[in-house]
Amino acid sequence: DLPVMLAALPPAALAQVSAVVASQGHYDELALEALLRGGVNSVALLSSRKRAVTVRELLTLQGVPETDVARVQAPAGLDIGARTPGEVAVSILAGLIEQRQKSAAQATENAPPRWTPPVQPEAVPPAPAESAAPVWGLTRPGYARSPVDGEEIEIAGALHHSDHGGQRFYFTCPNCKRRFLKDPQSYLDAAQAALP
Repeated sequence: DLPVMLAALPPAALAQVSAVVASQGHYDELALEALLRGGVNSVALLSSRKRAVTVRELLTLQGVPETDVARVQAPAGLDIGARTPGEVAVSILAGLIEQRQKSAAQATENAPPRWTPPVQPEAVPPAPAESAAPVWGLTRPGYARSPVDGEEIEIAGALHHSDHGGQRFYFTCPNCKRRFLKDPQSYLDAAQAALP
């Protein structure tokens, strides 16, 4: 729903959106991709530096432009030596305030002329259509096998998938997807060799 919600915002409202992804590693890549592609200017990720590198790598492999990936502030917040959950929350809020102040200063410097024609609201684009690519590794109706770990995945609830070579692949987690996208052929060769 996030891409549709962001697309429905007028540009002036979208410019005011700040986002902090704090899903504890479960949906980081999905949320960040939607926010970056949706045009949110201020995007932060609550993570370790090591996890941030992995998330940025997967976003790049998924085709998110590197200029957008570079906009993700990670770890989120100001570096004030925060350790406890309360201190981390304060550092994140301070980071949001700092970002908002920088954006306001830039807007003042680049202010448009006194009068500008009104902006016409954009139509909300339809939700992205599902891929027409055939599913790789169908095990039974509605289920596919991950080429990375061999796990069976229910297609209807799958969050992690990617199209490659004209086929759709499903994965159990973002790390499996990242590993596959780095070297798809090695996983396809291994999966083929494992067939009876």
